[in-house]
Amino acid sequence: MLTATTLFYPSFLSMVFILTVIFIPRNEYKQYLIYGLLVGGLGDVIVVGLLANILHVMWFKNLGIFNVYGQMALSPPSWTLAVMLFLYFMPSRRSFLYPYVATWAASSVAYAVVVKNAGLYDFLPWMYPIPMYFSFLGWWSFAAWLFIKTSPLVNNNGLSEDSQDTKYNPVRFKLIPQPAKMIKKIQKKTKLRKPIKVQRD
Repeated sequence: MLTATTLFYPSFLSMVFILTVIFIPRNEYKQYLIYGLLVGGLGDVIVVGLLANILHVMWFKNLGIFNVYGQMALSPPSWTLAVMLFLYFMPSRRSFLYPYVATWAASSVAYAVVVKNAGLYDFLPWMYPIPMYFSFLGWWSFAAWLFIKTSPLVNNNGLSEDSQDTKYNPVRFKLIPQPAKMIKKIQKKTKLRKPIKVQRD
C-alpha cells in the first residue's frame, strides 16, 4: 500500500532532481554535482552517522527497503541535489548571502519536521528547534564558504559589496559612453582642426 511514509523520499528526490535539470546549465552541472556530493551526500552520511549511530539523538524509522545500516538510502542523494540548488541560487552580495543562508537553515528545520510527520525520522525533544537550527546553519554556512573559496564558478573577486555591480550590463555600456572612447573622439576632432594663426603687430 502506497502511503506518505513510502512515497515521501522518492517524490522529494524526483522533484529536486527535476529542479536541478531545469535551472542548472548543463555545462556547469558537473561542478555543482561535485560540491553537492561532498557537502550534501557525504556530509549527510557523516552527520547522520554521528547523531544517529554514535550520539543517538536522532534516528530513522519505517525505512523498509531503503534501510542501510540505520540510515535512509535516499537521504544522501536528496541532500546532494538540495545543496546543488542552494549553491546555484546563492547570491553574490554579502548583505543578501547572510539572510539567504539563515533562510535555508530555517527551511531545513521545517523539512526535518515534515520528515518526522511522515513517520520516517525522529529526534530527542531538546533538539528542536534551536540546536537543530544552528546545526543546519553551520552546514549551509560551510557549504557557502567552501564553494566561494574553491569553486571556479565563483567570481575571482569573491563576494561583491552592495555598492559594486560585478555583472556586465550591455545596455549600460551601450548607452553610457566610455571615458577612453570619449578621449579618442576629442583627440580626433582636435587633430582635424586647423591651427589658428595669430597675427602680431
